[in-house]
Parts: sequence; structure tokens; C-alpha cells
Amino acid sequence: MIALITMLFNDIFRNAKTFDLLSKAKIISVTPSSKFDADDRVVLNFFLFEIKENKELRDSVPLVFRSDKDAMIKDSTIRDAMIKRPPMRIDCTYLVTAWSNESNEIKVQQEHQLILEAFYWLNQFPTIPEEYLPDEVKGKLHYPIPLTVNHLNNDRNTLEFWQALGIPPRPAFYLTATIEMGMNEKTEPTYLVTKHQVNLSTDPNRRSPNPVNPEE
Repeated sequence: MIALITMLFNDIFRNAKTFDLLSKAKIISVTPSSKFDADDRVVLNFFLFEIKENKELRDSVPLVFRSDKDAMIKDSTIRDAMIKRPPMRIDCTYLVTAWSNESNEIKVQQEHQLILEAFYWLNQFPTIPEEYLPDEVKGKLHYPIPLTVNHLNNDRNTLEFWQALGIPPRPAFYLTATIEMGMNEKTEPTYLVTKHQVNLSTDPNRRSPNPVNPEE
């Protein structure tokens, strides 16, 4: 699923026709470093650096898949069904950076323009549109894939992060895609009661076998 997300980013940017630089950028996913070299003219790098469960979206209600056929058992109408645990929702957070193989001022201008265009374009998509999903995934996801764009905090942890990579601080932002894991979880058979018939007597002379005395 993570490899699929990177591929979808590439497709999304290919459609950014109003941004000449962004629509032609190469999309990669590697660890940035001081020795990073952009083989192409401009590159957008999506570095996956954090994965964690989204507990706010955790769902304890099992998923139910109903059949189309009913059956009768005594006074009840039942329908076969399959149940399985809901998938885990996982936040995959990327550090997005822009790179250019130009030099000096042109290099800086291109990288700044590219990161700005990417930030703006991704904010147009609260979720990954279904039209970008490959056929083998369409109709199989239980939830859409939300995208959240956040700026970097200029705190000590961020500075230490750049230092660990051996890179001077540069324009960047975070992108979080919330995916689901457990699509192939095993299902368990069960049945649902869709209708139950209760027969009530309309004979006024028929008394309850255990009548209730209102004076007691």
C-alpha cells in the first residue's frame, strides 16, 4: 500500500497542468542527504519518516457483508452474512522536499517555486480521488485515503532532524496519508435476522395462562 501511495503522488502531479514546473517534476522516495543529486531537472522527494496508528479513527465495530438471499427458519427471516474486523488506520507521514540540478540562484528559485506549487496543489485534495486509484484497488478500500498537509515546526527537534541528515535547513513540509491495513483479513460466516414474526391472539375470551390481578 505504501508503494501505491508514492505512485499515486506521481499521477496527481502529472495532472497539475497549470504548473509547468510541478507537472514535469520527477517523484521519488529516498532518504535526503547532503550528497543528494537530482539527475533530472527538478525532483520532488517524499521521504517516509513516520508511521503510526491513527487512534482517533480506530473503529471497534466489525464490518458486515450481507448476501442477497433470504431464508426462513420457523418465524424468522434470516440472511447469510460475513463479518471481519475493521482495518487498522495508519498515518504515513512524509517529508516533502524539492531539488534542482541547476546551480546558484536558479537552483534556489526552482526549488522554492517547486515546493510552493506542490504545497498548493496537494491542498486541493482532502482525500486521494478515486479516479487515481488503480483498478486492483478500486472498490476494495473501506475508507477514502485522507491527505493532510502541514508545515514544519521550527523547533529543536526539527533542527536536530536536519542535522542528523547532514543537510542545512531547507523549505519543506509534511504530508500525511492515512491508509488502511487489513484488507485481506479473514471473514467469518454468520447470519442476520431481517424479519421476525410474532403471532398475537385477537380472541378476547382467551386468557393468559398466568393472569395478572391488578389489585395485587
